[in-house]
Amino acid sequence: MAVNTRQEATRHWWTGLLGGRDFRTGEWQGFEGVDADATLNLGESVYVEEVSFRFLQDENAWIFFPLRVEFSVSNDGKTWRNLGAVESKISPYEPGVLIQSYARSVKGQVRYIRAVGVKRGVCPPGHKGEGGKSWIFADEIQLK
Repeated sequence: MAVNTRQEATRHWWTGLLGGRDFRTGEWQGFEGVDADATLNLGESVYVEEVSFRFLQDENAWIFFPLRVEFSVSNDGKTWRNLGAVESKISPYEPGVLIQSYARSVKGQVRYIRAVGVKRGVCPPGHKGEGGKSWIFADEIQLK
């Protein structure tokens, strides 16, 4: 599924279906030139130890890991507690198909979880698509 807006994708973030190495199978959600911005409503306040957000990189298909993933939580959907960001440590030039989870500790009661995979924007210098819009592919927010 390829989408370009947060509104279209939010209903898919917590399905239990994990994407594999092929981004074309439907489990992955693609964002071209925009952040992967997901908000998960758990329906009630529950204890969460950790939250993670999974991404795929396939540099041959112009799909790159986000620059960083920013996490925040809330109990009312209005006041948010920033959990910080996790920077990507994998080079956009790394060949092949890679899957990585970015995680932050929560250790508290929450109802809403927001995770934002910050876009690279364009393919990096020296890449065959240099300067062209790049993609972010994400599949699942996972909770412990």
